[in-house]
Amino acid sequence: MSNAPLDIQLLPPEASKNKELMTEIADLINQVYAGAEDGIWLPGTPRTTVEEITTYTSKEEMVVARRGGRVVGSIHLTILDAGTAETGMLVSRPDLRNQGIGRQIRNFVFDLLASRGVASLQIELLTPRNLKVASKDFMASWNERDGYEIVGQGSIAEKYPHLAPLLAVPCDFILYRKVIRKGATG
Repeated sequence: MSNAPLDIQLLPPEASKNKELMTEIADLINQVYAGAEDGIWLPGTPRTTVEEITTYTSKEEMVVARRGGRVVGSIHLTILDAGTAETGMLVSRPDLRNQGIGRQIRNFVFDLLASRGVASLQIELLTPRNLKVASKDFMASWNERDGYEIVGQGSIAEKYPHLAPLLAVPCDFILYRKVIRKGATG
């Protein structure tokens, strides 16, 4: 399966009716985040739900990468306004790491947004205040190497008060933004 090319697509709204696919995506996201954010959330807190992925898909906000017909990665893409989009929940299957799946998904999104005339892409990175988490350090470094600039930060409790009670440790978020140039790849 590792030699097959990736098929990356923005899922059409009708894909939200495919419960098996919605479950496969939610399960992958939760599997990846259970390891990547271990110690940040209270035990048993999922990153997402099948219902949430179904809603995102129905609004044409889920990008999925498949290899050999199997979901191997995904990202949530939201258009915030005419000039700005945001991504979150970027994942790739743990057994297929270091094969460029995340980068290819990011490039797909970047090119899609450029073709639609979106001027900038932003990412919020959840960061624990007093806990060192390797995956967060990796993502911060990757964002900066990939040309994203820090444009803000804030408290999770203030911006997302419904999430604060689910946190095991106090957290903030760092807001990264990158300018999109037509024909450029992220």
